[in-house]
Amino acid sequence: MHSPLSMPPPGSWLSTASTELARVQVPLWLTTSIICGLIYYISTTLSNKTPLPYINTPKWFIPEVVEQINFVKNGMKTLARGRTELKDKPYRMITHMGEVTVLPPSYATIIRNEETLDLRSLLAKDFHSHLPGFEPVGAVAKYLHRIVHRYLNKHLNTVTAHIPAEATYAINLLFKNPSDWSEVCIREKNVELVTRLSSRVFLGPELCRNEDWLKTAIDYTNHSGGAAIKLNLLPSFLRPFFTWFSNDCKHVRSDLDKARAIINPVVEARRQQKRRAQAEGKPAPVFTDVIEWAEIEGGEEEYDAAIAQLGFAAAAVHTTTDLLTQTMLHLANDPKQIEPLREEITRVLTTEGWKRNALFNMKLLDSAIKEAQRWKPINMLAMRRIALHDITIPGGLTIRKGERIGIDAFNMLDPKIHPNPEKYDMYRFLRMREAHPDHAIKAQLVSTSPEHLEFGHGHFACPGRFLAADEIKIALCHLLLKYDWKFAEGTSLEYIQAAFFQNVNPANMLLYRRRKEEIDLETVKLN
Repeated sequence: MHSPLSMPPPGSWLSTASTELARVQVPLWLTTSIICGLIYYISTTLSNKTPLPYINTPKWFIPEVVEQINFVKNGMKTLARGRTELKDKPYRMITHMGEVTVLPPSYATIIRNEETLDLRSLLAKDFHSHLPGFEPVGAVAKYLHRIVHRYLNKHLNTVTAHIPAEATYAINLLFKNPSDWSEVCIREKNVELVTRLSSRVFLGPELCRNEDWLKTAIDYTNHSGGAAIKLNLLPSFLRPFFTWFSNDCKHVRSDLDKARAIINPVVEARRQQKRRAQAEGKPAPVFTDVIEWAEIEGGEEEYDAAIAQLGFAAAAVHTTTDLLTQTMLHLANDPKQIEPLREEITRVLTTEGWKRNALFNMKLLDSAIKEAQRWKPINMLAMRRIALHDITIPGGLTIRKGERIGIDAFNMLDPKIHPNPEKYDMYRFLRMREAHPDHAIKAQLVSTSPEHLEFGHGHFACPGRFLAADEIKIALCHLLLKYDWKFAEGTSLEYIQAAFFQNVNPANMLLYRRRKEEIDLETVKLN
């Protein structure tokens, strides 16, 4: 059965939110300002809100911030109550980030391509991209979607070809070659592993092994996530002042300064190479990485490479880490499951090499990863958006400008859709492919649908999910063929649950030892 715990681990902007919020202590001198600000907000805006029932009705005599903090501990119960009491009807809910209109799963198809309900503006608002140090969120909102669609996804064959070699280097460095069973904090190692693999794609060969960059990228994600959530507890007019007194916000600005010191010299060196080539009448050097593509999109004058790279790292690394770690926990919980995966990996790599199509043909591995994602969705309030202006969606529901919405992601756990949903069944989506040819596409890890919303759905579906899937599969090819895995004493499938997030327990330990792999991965031919 699913086994939630009560405190979340550090993670991305979203997954760090609950951890930091649970620790927050609002200074006494701010209390009066908070109450006055909230009373003013309620009195001036309540009449303009969508007329829907609350599932956690705010009390006039209790500041909304109290309900926000309470939601951290009881968010999943609140969602479940809304699901039970209001069935398939929309309702309003006070969350740790403020008020949200919760839509039932059936609305996923209705709003999937509605651009008036915007993800980028939501990220910029909830994570304060206008404040010093938080600009990377704005870079994600401004550049990420365009860069991934216009460049990264079109060059996946090229960039994926670099990942196996980087995985070899990183895994040898992080896991080494223990002949006896050794204990490892698996999430901690996987954060480093995924950061290294992603950095090879984002930053190219100059910086992907730079230890200062790797540490800064991880630190920034943790610091900015926690600081942003604390800011959300304050009235908006107080937030700019709070940033100059908060240690978290100071860390965020410091991390950004460190990133600039690391990245800017590389960007400037590339610019000089291009200018020199132009002056000499030679072809400009070509770089196939996100630094180059962001440079093209941003323009040399206004573009800040450090801001963009920190934003991309924060958006990508920790969700990928969580899924990789969750998959490994399920496999280590029942090591007999690993053998058929090894057989598939060996067969496919022997015949096809490190081609992207080879990764596609690892269909059991794909199913095992997607099932881990289904069993524990990171985010139970999916497709979160903010309305850019008043909009009436099919069915007659009007969403007012500035209101947040989200879709209840319960379909992934619904026994009517997935029999025995509490059971991890790594063959579940492979069977779906084979038994229902019309569902073959829907069963793939990278596919989205109203029944599986972890990557979102429609226009704002996660654009980086194809790269994330490739990274996870390549990492698992190495980790499963090179090592045996099992649970360490005290480890379980229990996970961390807070607000509407569910994260891998960072304290979980695995035992592993080196084994003789069926195929030498270093000699497998590249694409």
